[in-house]
Amino acid sequence: MELPLAHVEIDGTRLSEWQLSSGLSRSTMYELLKLLKIRPEGRRVATSRKLVSYLSADQVQLLEQWSAAIKKGATLPQIRERIGSSEIVSVVNPILSETIPGSSQTVQDGDLASELEAAELAVSDLASRLEAAGLAVSSGLGLTTKEVAWILGVNPGGAFFSRGGITCTKTGRNCWLLASRKVRFF
Repeated sequence: MELPLAHVEIDGTRLSEWQLSSGLSRSTMYELLKLLKIRPEGRRVATSRKLVSYLSADQVQLLEQWSAAIKKGATLPQIRERIGSSEIVSVVNPILSETIPGSSQTVQDGDLASELEAAELAVSDLASRLEAAGLAVSSGLGLTTKEVAWILGVNPGGAFFSRGGITCTKTGRNCWLLASRKVRFF
């Protein structure tokens, strides 16, 4: 006895299908996703070896509102200004693999309390990075590229890299050793 094939419908909309239906270019769509802080969910589907990006109904609704504004003549800088994305502060510690509590927030012009809190978070992040650098140098343990990038603030390049008194030496695939070097001020 042969069983009929079930038709399974996945909840949500494929990102690529939404982009085609919206009429927006890919670059505009991705910029809009970035501005709205929308992260599509990666799902496995039978027709692809890779994960396929899906949007939830709420995400589609939000994107539709802003894409309609673009179609009416709004530019991305105007949308960026309205959303206020250039003032968002986010601190993520990849070594701990978690977001530091209370570290993502919007700072409004004239809101002194928020600005002070954002400055405190920046100082806290710097202190965390300096502490991690000290531990990495003193322990001699290898770090991943992502961890080195978080500590130094930039992605390391080449087999040898130096920044801010710390030298990084690539010892293998995705493995870096940090060492302190003396800095001379003239």
